[in-house]
Amino acid sequence: MTEANVSADKRLDAYMGLYKTQMEHFRNTVQIEWRVTFAAWTLLVVLSYAAADKGIRLPGLAWLVFVVPVLHIVWLYLIQGSEDVDKSLWVSYRRKALDLVGYPAARTDVDFWTKRSAWKHSIWIVLECGVTALLAVVAWRVLGSSSPM
Repeated sequence: MTEANVSADKRLDAYMGLYKTQMEHFRNTVQIEWRVTFAAWTLLVVLSYAAADKGIRLPGLAWLVFVVPVLHIVWLYLIQGSEDVDKSLWVSYRRKALDLVGYPAARTDVDFWTKRSAWKHSIWIVLECGVTALLAVVAWRVLGSSSPM
């Protein structure tokens, strides 16, 4: 079946369905991003607390806490790439639906609405990983010290 054989109403319904599905996927991806981020932060805080309050020391292995920020930055880079794909798709579906109802295009190129500058793309990764790195340094200092703090 070609697009010409499908009524405008059915095409509009199809684009709106695709738009809503992609938006939901985007929202779920953002939730997963934050859940993993809070899990990484919680892990580092718990390690710091255990070392400070319970006297647990791992001087030779304390450096392992820096695996968390490394994994976190890789995770954030990949998940934000997924969010960019989701956003480009829902913007495209929305634009096609708007075209069907005759809404004038402010800007027709999808990339204008979906591409983030290197600065905007990096700022969230830097901020989130900055907190992770700070917590890792605290955990490293507490776990690596030879005496209770």
